[in-house]
Amino acid sequence: MQEFSCLTSLGIGHLKIVDHGSVQMSDLNRQILYNERDIGLKKADIAYEKLSLLNSDILIESICEEITSENILRLIKGVQIVIDGTDNFETRLILNKACFEKKIPYVYGGIFGFKGKMTTFLPGRTLCIECLYPKKEEVVPVIPVVGPIPGLIATLQVLEALKLILGLGDSLVGRLLSFDGETMVFSYFDIKKRPGCRICSA
Repeated sequence: MQEFSCLTSLGIGHLKIVDHGSVQMSDLNRQILYNERDIGLKKADIAYEKLSLLNSDILIESICEEITSENILRLIKGVQIVIDGTDNFETRLILNKACFEKKIPYVYGGIFGFKGKMTTFLPGRTLCIECLYPKKEEVVPVIPVVGPIPGLIATLQVLEALKLILGLGDSLVGRLLSFDGETMVFSYFDIKKRPGCRICSA
């Protein structure tokens, strides 16, 4: 939810928050929008209440639904950019397919332990997430999420989205940004479409 705090502060005119989950104690080490009194309450609804107090001049929608292949097109209708704050690969595949179908820029971010990564997918121009990960990601539970890493990646995702909206700067189109919190090193990798990809090479 770090990205929504940043977007609200920036004054982005219309935000759509989609999250079916409830606040848990384990969220509090990284989701600074919430506190202990919010545990058990719907994340999207609490986000709406708190963000509305931060900036009452923007339109905020809170949608307490799980993202599925059945509802995704309705959920992204009218959306200019999708910022991925999901925590599972299945949902990312659904977002990826829908964004490419509707030609909506998709700012991807992922974290694991002390590491984070992000890129931007532009339908019609770039590869998609299925090219980046042709096989399903397998997450090995080595250590818990380290709080500052999702905050860092979310903030960078907002910066990337802002550049896309304003048409300024160099985006991460065709490049994967990787951050290693143990060494404090940012790295960049060129990434390309996978021949025969069913989503972006058709």
